[in-house]
Amino acid sequence: MPFFDEQDTDITLDTVQGDTELPSGYSTQSFKIDFENGRILSQLTDLPETVRQQAAIAIMTERGVHTVLGDDFGAQIRETIATAPTREVAALEIDEDIRDALVDDLRISDVTNIVVERVGEDKAQVYVEIDVDGELVTVEQEV
Repeated sequence: MPFFDEQDTDITLDTVQGDTELPSGYSTQSFKIDFENGRILSQLTDLPETVRQQAAIAIMTERGVHTVLGDDFGAQIRETIATAPTREVAALEIDEDIRDALVDDLRISDVTNIVVERVGEDKAQVYVEIDVDGELVTVEQEV
């Protein structure tokens, strides 16, 4: 199944900037990801699971590490944990970084209740609530 239908294949930045609705023909489906075993399954998911998976990937991907994803994809949580002078500064920077990593997704209406708990020297457990088309989706991801 293609991401865009054949009638509307030209979606440009101008088409989506400032819009709150998905462009015509934009697919809400994705392949299901088995995060525990690191596998992409042949099953398809739909909203809101598709957005939950995308958010988990964005949260666990260090920004700028994978050039194929672009310079703005992901978050800098591990780096912030390792370099922030205090836990309070780290919490503020991580909160902002997670919001930045998620708000560009047109399917996400709001990002709320971000909680980051440190798990060891350079790891954290991230909890985020995301509003997807009026439905609250919880993302839990270790980074």
